[in-house]
Amino acid sequence: MTRLSSNKQRKYPIKIDYICLMKQILISLVFFMALACSPEKKQYEISVKITGDHPSLDTGEAWLNTLSRYETFSDTVSVRNGKFTFRGVINTPGNVTIRIRGINDFILFYLENDKYEITAQVHDLKNATIKGGETQQILIHLDSLKKSGASPFRIDSVKRILATENPLSSFALDLLTEEAKTMAETTPVKEQLDRFRAHPSFSNNAKLKIIEDLIHQKKFLDPGNPAHIFQMEDPKGNRVSVDSVFTTNKLTMLYFWAGCNDRSRELNRLVTNLYKEFHPKGLEIIGVSLDDIRGEWIHAIREDNLPWIQISDLKGTFTPIIPYYEINTLPLCVLVDQQGKIVKRKIPFDELDSVLGSLLP
Repeated sequence: MTRLSSNKQRKYPIKIDYICLMKQILISLVFFMALACSPEKKQYEISVKITGDHPSLDTGEAWLNTLSRYETFSDTVSVRNGKFTFRGVINTPGNVTIRIRGINDFILFYLENDKYEITAQVHDLKNATIKGGETQQILIHLDSLKKSGASPFRIDSVKRILATENPLSSFALDLLTEEAKTMAETTPVKEQLDRFRAHPSFSNNAKLKIIEDLIHQKKFLDPGNPAHIFQMEDPKGNRVSVDSVFTTNKLTMLYFWAGCNDRSRELNRLVTNLYKEFHPKGLEIIGVSLDDIRGEWIHAIREDNLPWIQISDLKGTFTPIIPYYEINTLPLCVLVDQQGKIVKRKIPFDELDSVLGSLLP
């Protein structure tokens, strides 16, 4: 039997995968456009019908509570014959629960200023049928894609397409809030934030302030801004201020790492080779350890034979410098020039050699 070559074997899965992706995106677009055509709502209305046999359904109480840290509120209504309705305004849409006095189970869904119809069995509230709510229906749709076996890449692509199709939606704002936490540049996020601020429906949404604070914090890390100055002790107990290193070297690399971090230990050899190559050209490295055990820190320095400046406050992930340099992974490097200004940050380590070569030819 003649076998296909490896090149031919690879073509078909890629083509099929692409077609499946486009089909899912097309279905999602049609689904989302139907939702987007509904008129804008100023408040929420949640009509609930619970069936089954339980005394709490005859005459009881139901509670609506937010789970979001952005806005906290609760509401209580009477239950009559398994039916009840909540009405109100939510400034910052997010997840909420509905509970009924005397019943341990609850209904969880995403609430925004929209109309909802919820039906459920009294002993199976968690599997309630929820109609209405633009973002809630999107989340149901995304969950069905996940259960069907769609890859994270496909789901992420669908999310971005849906947010692009309706850029002034609660779903798009939630996606922007998550992107703002890991943004490399502030300008694109700031442009989207301004569009939300100009829309009256989002005037009291707390997520806008969260994004604004993240942008403000991130701006301090943009190239050209002064690097945050801090002091820590070296292994001998001497205080070292990073600005004294900045001013005496053409280029300084703040290398955030930890002796207890496997990835840091793996990359120490690469960084050592780069130090040997670029130190004569004006590079200095400050190894800023996020260890919290002195013995692990010192052992790693000695075992890996690290020749550059080493400092730490031994506070681990509780060190106060984390937000100033957005340290959310280890290792991480930030390049600072002789004037103490940030040159580049979050550089992929496989690109570090070429970046240093361009700055220190």
